Amino acid sequence: MSPMLKKRMKLFESDESDELECENISYGPNVGDISCTQAHLWARADGPGVMVFHLESDRHTIIEKVVVSKANDYAGCVHVKRLYANTFYSVTVGNQKGSFTTFPLEIEKAPLKFLFSACIGGQGYGRPVDTGWIIFKAMTERNANFMLLMGDSIYADDKIESDGTGMFREGIFMVPGQEEICMKKKDFFARYRYHLDDEHYSNFLLNVPTFVMWDDHEILDDWGRAKLSIEEKTAAYMKKAREAFFSYWPLPHLSDKEPFRIYRKFRCGSNAEFFYIDCRQYRSLHKCKSEGVLPPIMRTMLGYTQKKWLKESVQNSTALWKIIVSTVPLSYHTGWPNPEITGYDSWADEGATLELLEIIDHFQEHNVKNLLFITSDVHFPSALSYDPQNTGDPAFYEFGAGPMSSLPLPPSTPVENHPLRPTVLYSEGVFGGDFHNFGEVEIEESGRVRYKVIDKQGEEHFCISLDPVIENK
Repeated sequence: MSPMLKKRMKLFESDESDELECENISYGPNVGDISCTQAHLWARADGPGVMVFHLESDRHTIIEKVVVSKANDYAGCVHVKRLYANTFYSVTVGNQKGSFTTFPLEIEKAPLKFLFSACIGGQGYGRPVDTGWIIFKAMTERNANFMLLMGDSIYADDKIESDGTGMFREGIFMVPGQEEICMKKKDFFARYRYHLDDEHYSNFLLNVPTFVMWDDHEILDDWGRAKLSIEEKTAAYMKKAREAFFSYWPLPHLSDKEPFRIYRKFRCGSNAEFFYIDCRQYRSLHKCKSEGVLPPIMRTMLGYTQKKWLKESVQNSTALWKIIVSTVPLSYHTGWPNPEITGYDSWADEGATLELLEIIDHFQEHNVKNLLFITSDVHFPSALSYDPQNTGDPAFYEFGAGPMSSLPLPPSTPVENHPLRPTVLYSEGVFGGDFHNFGEVEIEESGRVRYKVIDKQGEEHFCISLDPVIENK
């Protein structure tokens, strides 16, 4: 076992547990990554012991256990195998219950509905005392197969003013308890618990499988591995934040050699395969092309290994729709507060754009059809088409949504003269206020895609449909 794997596994080991079953469960059982035969489940107990997960369907019963300790804030995850496809399962752990339905078989042409968004609890947008996070009630009511939570699941580097004095939330009172930024590991744990104390959010996670990816604010604004490994102090901070993230989400273990790898792919029937990329921990530092030339640029967003994996995985996919999930947008500039000096954070960075062009060229060379990008991070929803060859027929599309509970922003414009030739089909937003939103994508059995933007009240703001290219074989 590698040293890094031992470090990750240590999060779920205990020398203080007497191995008594944990009866009092404070959060969960939450459902994470699922497939047609497997599921990842998470819960948190009130103290050390063994959490016992009972799964029941109309065909069988499965029991899985995990030991939890103070080291991981009494949270733990189990990986359940041997499940039946397209089957409803109830989950009981201690005194709490949840549920999920496994995906259809990969060869089955089945309808699909998923939600996506990002950005919870940022810029002072904590849990309103009077309503809580009602957006998750609206999301639960959509009866989706799963959710893509695309980063910024907490804002560890932000405090939440509870007394109505927040810069963007003046006069609006938040549930107290998170008035300071996270510095110690216990602070990160407490921030995740603060979120889970919202009844709408916790109920959503009990009943909707959620595929999570980190972006920057789980760690630090605009972070990348290279950025945080320069100084010992920031490296130590990264370790605490990373351990908390892995402790509080039901993430799959993908590699013994790289235990903190979270880029992955999954398939839901024959109509859609998803490629969930990590835009954070493999990116390079921003560097000036020559002395004094600003902004500095990245050499890579994905790193060599992940880029190779993405190219080959999409190229070899037999699914009708190939859906790449990126936590940052393709052609909108992002970064704060002075990205024109420190470097842009999204794929619109000059160096990252070259990498994206390489990836798109590879897909076009191998005749990849029905390509769709799902993105977030800009704090306004959008839909764009891309026509890199200027044929008048878009080669692929990008759908964006968010934030769920952070500062809404007015739409920006894509980079001028971007080589992928983006066209904005929709964007919406104003500075401040409460236009919190999520995206909903339905894929019909026929393969037709319908994308909607929905606000926290459940009202639809935009809808577009796409028909797939069906090639005769």
